[in-house]
Amino acid sequence: MTFIRPFFLLFILSFVFTPTHAATFTELGPVIGNLGDIHKTRLANNGKAAAWNSDKHHPYRWTLQHGVQPLHNPDDPNSASKHFTVWGIDNSGEIIVGNTGDKKYNFAAALWTDKTGETKLQKPPTIIRYSARNISSNGKSIILDKTVPQKNERAFRWSKNYRFKPIGGRLKNYKIIMKVRGISDDSSTIVGWIADQYHKNITAFASINDKLHYLPQNSSKQSLAKGVSGNGLFVVGSFANTGKEINSAFVWPIDGPLYIIDPLPNTTGITANDITNDGSIAVGFTYKPNRGVFWTQTDGTQPIENLLTEWGLDEYIKDLTFKSVQGISNDGNTILGIATRPDDTSFLWLAQKQMPPPTPSITK
Repeated sequence: MTFIRPFFLLFILSFVFTPTHAATFTELGPVIGNLGDIHKTRLANNGKAAAWNSDKHHPYRWTLQHGVQPLHNPDDPNSASKHFTVWGIDNSGEIIVGNTGDKKYNFAAALWTDKTGETKLQKPPTIIRYSARNISSNGKSIILDKTVPQKNERAFRWSKNYRFKPIGGRLKNYKIIMKVRGISDDSSTIVGWIADQYHKNITAFASINDKLHYLPQNSSKQSLAKGVSGNGLFVVGSFANTGKEINSAFVWPIDGPLYIIDPLPNTTGITANDITNDGSIAVGFTYKPNRGVFWTQTDGTQPIENLLTEWGLDEYIKDLTFKSVQGISNDGNTILGIATRPDDTSFLWLAQKQMPPPTPSITK
């Protein structure tokens, strides 16, 4: 008779019956309803942290380790102010950037950390009313632009080593308005848009190692870059037509041809907010009506419900209306967005894809 040793039997059972990690759908909390305020909901590139402003504007944070936490707590000396507006969060979830201010537009760029609480960034020389628009995944670089732009406004990158450094290096034309929105994991690629001093001729750009690259476009359209993949290889954004045509969005591979993203039928436009590292999935929302969408090169634009159903979440989403998708992680396994319930209340949701169990390794 052959006996099987208990520890070996346990290994076999754990290998055969290890369950797959099921996809999850989580309601994080109520949010401000204006979808134009994408900066008030932000997903970290690794998908393990998020930050947003609630329906009462108060800042919140979610991390995979600790769940949902309010950043505004009057009893905590490191609390963020109730006027702190979220713009970005690093991969650790420990640094959140944005701006703090009042109704008189007295804005200041600010960051919040677990250790120091809310801190205002030193303002660029002679410049006021700046906001921190995003932060690199490693937490080492912050991008800023003016909250209420006027004429001749540059954008900056802030770091501990270089402090404030103009984005794009030396420009021949200083009569511009520059806005920034996305930054790659290593901060080498920064995206946004540039306009002339009259807020016209708006063109998306990618600053790669301080050299500006402009989105190719025709004269009838204006373009805005809204996000960049973590590796800096793909830029997403939208076109704003000067006429009455339907607005489209775009995926801009830095080393490849431009892809045009069409809106869903019976909608008037679309914007793309974020994209995966391999460029396979872009996410965003349509206009009139607002619908959360995703895009792939093979199948084009689809309602985000299709992807969530693929993930096995159809039971959780059947009574919801998905208004937008704000972010997607580098690997495409985590998505952040806004939805409404049948009673028309809005909330922020987080979906995490079903993951296969790790393959056990056998050491001989």
